[in-house]
Amino acid sequence: MLGASCRIVSAQGAPNVHLASATKVLSSEWCGVVADQCVQLLGGRGYDEGTPVAKIYRDARILRIFEGPTEALLSHLGRCLLSRATRDEIADLFLSLGAAQIHAAMMEELSGLNETDGAVLIYAGWLTTLGLAQAIMSADGFFPSDCATAAADLVSSELATLRTRAPTRQSFEGRIRASRVLNAFLQDAVSSIGAPVLTDDHLKLVQYV
Repeated sequence: MLGASCRIVSAQGAPNVHLASATKVLSSEWCGVVADQCVQLLGGRGYDEGTPVAKIYRDARILRIFEGPTEALLSHLGRCLLSRATRDEIADLFLSLGAAQIHAAMMEELSGLNETDGAVLIYAGWLTTLGLAQAIMSADGFFPSDCATAAADLVSSELATLRTRAPTRQSFEGRIRASRVLNAFLQDAVSSIGAPVLTDDHLKLVQYV
């Protein structure tokens, strides 16, 4: 993914922010998984501050926060995938990687979900990230065959796990009811407290919802 990002910079003179975001998400999240497993493997010695693994474990944790927290990047990717203003950018990225079918399958999977739901945005962000990983692995030959097979299995496993946590589909009527309940709750909160700051925040939140 990093190699693909670099080639885009070389060809276009600027990075593709969507691919860069997905690359940062996967590299930082999986770095944390590897560091955690190293500590587990070494047991108490892995937790001892006198060993290099303990320092790696501590330092790896910040990678999921610095330069964009994972959740913010996933929300960005999910919003770009679903937004009318930016969805063509994502489609073009998959097309340039020769993976238009992966993009089409993602859009089909997300059809009917509430696009304003934060959980849906995170889910869509993960689909985009893992979909890009799939696309690049199918197009590039960076790794020895056994490494590529292991990476493909890892991505497939992550996708399978992700789909077990897919947001439930909600009918249009259900979304309207939920919106009314939220608005009523916020109106009651503003009326009972009467704080100008809360009122401003309430208006912003209602506008966002």
